[in-house]
Amino acid sequence: MKFSKAFFLLNLALITVSIVAHEVGSESYLLLLVHGAVLVAAWRLRVTRSRFHLSETAATWICLIVLGFALLRGISSATFIGRRLLDVRVSAVGQFLAVFQWVYIFKKKAARDYAWSYLVTAVHMGTAGLQMPGMGFAFFFLLYAVTGICTLVAYNIRLELNDAREDPETSGPRLHKGFLFGAALTTLALIAPVSLLFLVLPRRTEAEAVAFQLVRISGTAPQPIAGFSETVTLGQIGRIQENPNRVMQVKTFDADTGEPTHIPGLLLRGVALNTYERTEGGWQWRNRGHRGDWLTGGAGRTSLNVIYGTTFPGFDEPPYRHIRCEILLEPLRTLTLFAPFAPESVELPSWHYLRVNWRQHQLAYRTPRRAAFEYEVMSRLHSLDAPGRSANEGTSETPPVVERYLAEYLQLPADLSPRVRELAREIAPESECPDDITKAVRIRDYLSDSSRFSYTLQQDPTPGVEPVEDFLFNLQRGHCEYFASTLVVLLRAVGVPARVVNGFKMTEWNPLSGTYVLRQSHAHSWAEAYIRPAGWRTLDASVMRDSVTPQPVFARRWYRHIYDTAETFWVQRVLNYTADAQAELFAPVEGLFAAIRDRLSGVAGFFDKLRLLPSSKLARRVVIVIMTLMIAGAGLFVGRILWARRGALAARRRRRADQALRAFDEMERILARRGYPRGPSQTPIEYRDMLAAAAWPRPRDLSRIVSAFCSVRYAGVKVSDSEAQSVRVALSAIREQARSFPVGKSLKKSF
Repeated sequence: MKFSKAFFLLNLALITVSIVAHEVGSESYLLLLVHGAVLVAAWRLRVTRSRFHLSETAATWICLIVLGFALLRGISSATFIGRRLLDVRVSAVGQFLAVFQWVYIFKKKAARDYAWSYLVTAVHMGTAGLQMPGMGFAFFFLLYAVTGICTLVAYNIRLELNDAREDPETSGPRLHKGFLFGAALTTLALIAPVSLLFLVLPRRTEAEAVAFQLVRISGTAPQPIAGFSETVTLGQIGRIQENPNRVMQVKTFDADTGEPTHIPGLLLRGVALNTYERTEGGWQWRNRGHRGDWLTGGAGRTSLNVIYGTTFPGFDEPPYRHIRCEILLEPLRTLTLFAPFAPESVELPSWHYLRVNWRQHQLAYRTPRRAAFEYEVMSRLHSLDAPGRSANEGTSETPPVVERYLAEYLQLPADLSPRVRELAREIAPESECPDDITKAVRIRDYLSDSSRFSYTLQQDPTPGVEPVEDFLFNLQRGHCEYFASTLVVLLRAVGVPARVVNGFKMTEWNPLSGTYVLRQSHAHSWAEAYIRPAGWRTLDASVMRDSVTPQPVFARRWYRHIYDTAETFWVQRVLNYTADAQAELFAPVEGLFAAIRDRLSGVAGFFDKLRLLPSSKLARRVVIVIMTLMIAGAGLFVGRILWARRGALAARRRRRADQALRAFDEMERILARRGYPRGPSQTPIEYRDMLAAAAWPRPRDLSRIVSAFCSVRYAGVKVSDSEAQSVRVALSAIREQARSFPVGKSLKKSF
């Protein structure tokens, strides 16, 4: 491709990458249509060799007008000292930069003016990174890096042409595909030292907090998610279950041994809903909590033993399973934290603060965020079939603080159908079910019977009929929200306090990352019943859900696994690379330095007195960097030697091939002087046969040179050292023979 055309296309490609990255990050694609029209217009002007250019004055006025509009859009309703505040969002800045680059495309530019455009594209990529802190930005960054290196190399050639007073439109080297390949290799070579600096530069909590605030204000838009608010309309979970977007990734461990463990079907609790009523939007579950129910904890690890020990009588009573969950939560439009019930402690990043609802046992955090973050939960899983000593022996009473709010978990709508209450008493009659455990198990097993009820996401409710009554007596099929609502209503009808819980169910295991992947399609509803006097227990009636839920095909499932693993690595090792993560990464190396220091300091304290090994963390990390650079330098030196050796071998092969070609040419000249020239249409084989017919004394020498020539010229076969030596010997022999061989007069007559 001609240099001028390649330079023009590279500049357009660099601008396109930055604009597309920004638009994808801001989830606003209108400017992409405008950019497509700009590219078509720019290419059309080049093809037609039009002399149209924006003047300096027109370009300046267009940019000023667009900047004014961006500032007007950024004027907020907030005031300070009677004046409105300016709040220009990152997306508006990126849109202004897009217009600036469009103007720059049509503006007449000198050679050195292109540098300003490259600087703007770099800033534009920065705005894209603030709005797209996920794995997608890594792809755009690599694409921008490769395109940028190609463009800068071409720009440097353009400057050299200008300095040489040559016209870039008619001169300059042609750029081939290898140019792009070389740029890709150069990008990888540059990323390696940058990654090393990223790993070893000291991290500070203050810088992490500032970075978090930047991402929180201008990061990606959180996923919209229904079912996790104070009010949930019956039927919303069914719509969530049709959404494949990832919500979180969970690793589970045995809290006592620290070993990874698999807990398929584990329920991660979100919100609890206590009131069932009819509203304008239909039948809804509500959270009738109070502002005073929320308690605020500090940053870092927060213990919940006091809260749950007070409001959950059986919280400390065995048997229970003690687990630890590491959860990577994606940006969601909810402040809810998800955890197995019941958590004993929660550890959040240093810039988050935990909020706990002691009445509903709900977890949340205070600050909205637009980036994924990790937190850790220690939980106790209590089984309904083994509710603890207090429930079996009846020795413990319900605490007064719990007794005051249990009444709200027994309320039922006044217009609830009498046959619903009657069915509840038929399922769990008082004579056969004297305690809460028996009643709860009876009702759960009744709804879990697949011969009576079936699971489906396709709901066709009967108009004017209350959903629970419609589910029990008419439809007898539905999704988890209907099963949970019906279970809670029937439990309350027989005097067992209960509530609906919305959260997620762990079913999808990713073997590549060793995590459970939870998507919006894994949203789930279940019930929690207060089993007097042991406390809250989990009940799930829609156990047939997993068997009827369609699974993705093999290829799509593994594609998800690979992408989820890459996304997890990006978030954990890049976005969430904090001081703690850095200390964990360098712990083995620092341990090695400590061991070396201890051994050397034991030799009469000589090395310790001279302080040959550093003691501070920063100094040790500097030494680590120096050693790493030394190792990298040694590797580069060895690589350079190997590369030089490879080049020397290639040069030797080329010399041997040249020797075979030159030997044939020399043989032709020698024989032509003796009267045996090669005819214009003769092939080397025919020429050899002609000489053999003329009774050449040693035809083996001819055959050796001709064979080597044909192998190199026509077959591209490499010549070995022994073959090259034999060609040289054969050529010397032909020189000696040519002196004594008669002039070929009769040969000329024959051919």
